[in-house]
Amino acid sequence: MTKTEFFNLIEKFEKAECTPAEKSLLKRFCEEVQIKNTLEDWELSKKEEVKIRLLQRIVKNNCE
Repeated sequence: MTKTEFFNLIEKFEKAECTPAEKSLLKRFCEEVQIKNTLEDWELSKKEEVKIRLLQRIVKNNCE
């Protein structure tokens, strides 16, 4: 998943417009170790990092 694709999905998630499949994709992406390696490659701003951390918590709490 590219940075743009990821943030587009986050925006859809925030607006409650994600399909169940997209929610599942976000959950898997946030849970996998892949996110740590990917985030390093993306050179994120502090705002983007905070947004991702918040999303990880939200996804974890909503999808359990």
